[in-house]
Amino acid sequence: MGEFVSVGYKKKLGEAKNHVKYIAFRERSDGKNYGLFNDRSSNISVNDFCKKLDDKKISHSSVAKIHTVLFSMSGDEWKRSGFVEEDYKKMVRNIMEDWQLKNGKRIDWVGAVHFEDGHPHVHIAIKSTYKDRDGIERRLNMNVKEEREWFRGQFREEKDAIRGPGWYEQEQERRRQMRRGKTRENGIGGNFIKNLFNQIKMRQLEAEHEREVEQLRAQRRAGRSR
Repeated sequence: MGEFVSVGYKKKLGEAKNHVKYIAFRERSDGKNYGLFNDRSSNISVNDFCKKLDDKKISHSSVAKIHTVLFSMSGDEWKRSGFVEEDYKKMVRNIMEDWQLKNGKRIDWVGAVHFEDGHPHVHIAIKSTYKDRDGIERRLNMNVKEEREWFRGQFREEKDAIRGPGWYEQEQERRRQMRRGKTRENGIGGNFIKNLFNQIKMRQLEAEHEREVEQLRAQRRAGRSR
């Protein structure tokens, strides 16, 4: 059990747009697309959001075009909690709304739920501008470490709000009982191994995305050389 949250950014416009397309169009096993959602809709246009990134305010090469957030949990926790896809969307919408209220910044973001085996997760892409309380648009900067800790805490709160009071304590007791009934292998606890496995899977997902982006670039270069 545990919350895996990562926060990052994309400075290159092409990489930012490819990331948005990746989280929206990466095919499920049944051939369907994931699609994008935000705080208002579950059917956001990929092209419309990408066009918004062609913004002079964030056009400089040193400025992030989008900020990225990734929320993930183990498939085991997902199943035991009885979560469904709409629960994930509800959690993320609440988290993103709380972030905006906390900071006094109205942001433009999209998300996609990926139900990967063993680690269902949500990708978030945030345009790197915001409107302040007076409606003035400004560049958005995020402290990766601080935001990651805040998002992780909110993620746990949102999960517990849906599962009901006492779920976390019951889960801790269940795990204590499991540990008592199992021997430690090579001095390393099963929870440590599971958490490590989940983190490795996240890294593999990120590496897979980078490979797909590089393949897309190579195809475009080859097309231009013809």
